[in-house]
Amino acid sequence: MTTSSLRRSDCYTTGVEMFDQGLYADAIVGFEQFLKSEEPEGSPRRRLALFYLGEARAQLAQQYFGHHALDKAEREIKRAIDIHPRYPDLRYQLACVYKLRGSCNWAAHELEAAVEINPRFAKALLLLGLIRYQECRYEEALVLIKRAVEVEPAYSTETLAEALAAHTQGRFDESLRKLTSLQATQVDEIEYYYRLGRERQRRGDLQEAIKNYREALSIRPEYPDIRNQLGLALLAIGDPKSAIVEFEKALQANPFFVCAMVNSARAYRQLGDVNLAVDNYRRALRIDPENEDVKEALEELVNEL
Repeated sequence: MTTSSLRRSDCYTTGVEMFDQGLYADAIVGFEQFLKSEEPEGSPRRRLALFYLGEARAQLAQQYFGHHALDKAEREIKRAIDIHPRYPDLRYQLACVYKLRGSCNWAAHELEAAVEINPRFAKALLLLGLIRYQECRYEEALVLIKRAVEVEPAYSTETLAEALAAHTQGRFDESLRKLTSLQATQVDEIEYYYRLGRERQRRGDLQEAIKNYREALSIRPEYPDIRNQLGLALLAIGDPKSAIVEFEKALQANPFFVCAMVNSARAYRQLGDVNLAVDNYRRALRIDPENEDVKEALEELVNEL
């Protein structure tokens, strides 16, 4: 191994170690140094480093958000979106930053983008509905909130009924207060298990991560992002058949979920079923035709046929 390749490997390894310790700023430095090296474009390790870099920026943004450092949070989320433009959670996080600042137009723009990527993103639908309600666009707001409740039945509470009754009686401020309180429902418990699973998955504790994802899904079975992550964890422990089941369930909930299509393709490839892998890559490209990583993976597979 050459000296330059050793330096590349050191930067990547340092990035992973820092990421696993929750030292996201240091992880970013390591991955950026690795990506500036002569590592070949499109190599598996380069793609993985880019993925980690996006995740590290997203996690750092959450830390800034928790400390109310909104400018820094916005900067890191935008950089993460540059890497992962089709991740609806990032759009939602950016919307939360904008809303906290009072920039509701910008927040609504990001929420609309999140819902376009994942039409069943209940939290984004609810928050967008709340913004529209604040703007006195009541009919549009109630349609969005109804969609959120259809996707996430946990929002169908006594508080929702009280809010709708207040709206009918023209008590709009009271209705808005009650609708806003819906954000603190059982969905937070789902988010807790989901984030715990993600953290354990990053640290390589895959069996515990799988348990956490299943706990989250026991609360809300049709949650495409969690299904996708569960599939990735199953793929990582060498169970591609079970992983495919989860990716397909994610796609049943969100037929436009490109990440689940790509991961399904990878699982089929791991099983040795190149034809089905090709089919899934092509499905992804029909939705995201400019995705260069998918184009490269598809071309590589087609050459194997």
